[in-house]
Amino acid sequence: METFVRDGLIFDVTERGPTGGEVVILLHGFPGGSETWDTVSRILANDGYRVLVPTQRGYAPKARPTPVKDYRLSELVGDILALCDAAQASKVHLVGHDWGGSVGWAMAGTCSDRLHSLTIISMPHPAAYVKSLVSSRQPLLSWYVIFFLIPLVPESLILAKNGSVGRRWLERMGLTSSFADRYISRYLTDKGGLRGAVNWYRAIPYEIFDRRLVASINVRTLYVWGSDDSAISERAARLTRQHVTDTFRFETLERGTHWIPEDHPRELSLLIRDWIGKQ
Repeated sequence: METFVRDGLIFDVTERGPTGGEVVILLHGFPGGSETWDTVSRILANDGYRVLVPTQRGYAPKARPTPVKDYRLSELVGDILALCDAAQASKVHLVGHDWGGSVGWAMAGTCSDRLHSLTIISMPHPAAYVKSLVSSRQPLLSWYVIFFLIPLVPESLILAKNGSVGRRWLERMGLTSSFADRYISRYLTDKGGLRGAVNWYRAIPYEIFDRRLVASINVRTLYVWGSDDSAISERAARLTRQHVTDTFRFETLERGTHWIPEDHPRELSLLIRDWIGKQ
């Protein structure tokens, strides 16, 4: 499978592993893409899983609707359900990092019957995140979320000085220089992709009254957080346990940054492999 279609939007997919294997879907976050999962996807494919890595809405060149409301989580979940259907997979193991984790929480809260298991990296449960905003330093870590709500300015600043501003920001956030350069270089040649990526943040106001996003999760869940995460506080991470009613496992990677799939792919792969193998 190289693409799938939903409502006229065409999404690119990287597929690895045997077609008859259990399906594992890996969801990237901001500002990454399918390359976020290069090492993890190869390891899981070598273990016999059919691994699907979609380039998500806004990032995929042929899946960039203009209205900001089209980047609501309900639409993003609909995209992944369409991928499951296109792959003829009634149930999948879903893995999400950063914003991909938000899509994972939303899908588990609304379509738990489509999941064998859930693995979330970095991004806490939405209700845990909200609680942490009034009980920790989380607001200081999340300053950029508010900044990204501003039209046009964030994209211009990130790409300023041939992308050096964006590269320095990502490196200060803990991303390795090689991945920072890889992501920013892509946006320098595809500015529409950066607009689509930032639109995920601009759609946040459309989610405020959607109670489904704070629903308890009745899916076996592994949550992985890095002790040196520059975007997510320990308070938000630890509160997540309160919002999963099924089996829950919390793993902390010591000295792990926010960018666990890029920086610790082998450790992460072992955790995922162990988790999805215990059904």
